[in-house]
Amino acid sequence: MAPSEATTRVLEAFGFTFPPVGIAVITYALLGDPVFAINKLIGFRMYGGLRTALRRLYLLCNCFFFAFALGALIFGCSLPPPGPDGATHVCAARPLHGRMCLASVATIALAYLLMTMVDRLAVPFLCIEARVGFVAGWRSRFVEATASGVMWLALGHADASSVALAVVLGARRALGSALRKPLAQLALRIVKLVPLVHAGRVLSTDAECSHVQRQMAIAVLGTALVL
Repeated sequence: MAPSEATTRVLEAFGFTFPPVGIAVITYALLGDPVFAINKLIGFRMYGGLRTALRRLYLLCNCFFFAFALGALIFGCSLPPPGPDGATHVCAARPLHGRMCLASVATIALAYLLMTMVDRLAVPFLCIEARVGFVAGWRSRFVEATASGVMWLALGHADASSVALAVVLGARRALGSALRKPLAQLALRIVKLVPLVHAGRVLSTDAECSHVQRQMAIAVLGTALVL
């Protein structure tokens, strides 16, 4: 199935914007926590009840948005369009050629990148470092930056592995907002089976999958495992 003109433009836009997005996420990772220390100080001086209410509202909004986007992704990408030759094996199917699938994956990619930036202000201000997906520290920021970069690159290549990574990113944000850390980590380990299964299928069909598809599957799997 050939992509529509609008779908092609969206996928090309992700490819064209990868360099500036890469610079943005690298800058995000390199900016140290002392740069945003004032937010933590203001948060500690805020009235406790107000801070708790704002924290719950922030987590609730994240949970609902990413849960809805994840539901749309599962519905829209469950039956991927076949390849141009009608083939439906893992490397021939083109899930991103479907408008709803592409819209949901692109929404998660954009929202995850945006909320990662917003977290630099909100996490110390609301004191939610203990939640899964709401990070502090340069190592954790580097992992978040890598996840956004790989997500953007996979979409730029219109690769099906971007769907698997979007499932992990959306679930990570929704579960981290709704559940305490031990339960969220347990549920996320189950979700990570999606990129694991996808990578296994891609790597087991060398004759049908291109070198780029195998590379992207490995990159997505590695990113998902370190999140």
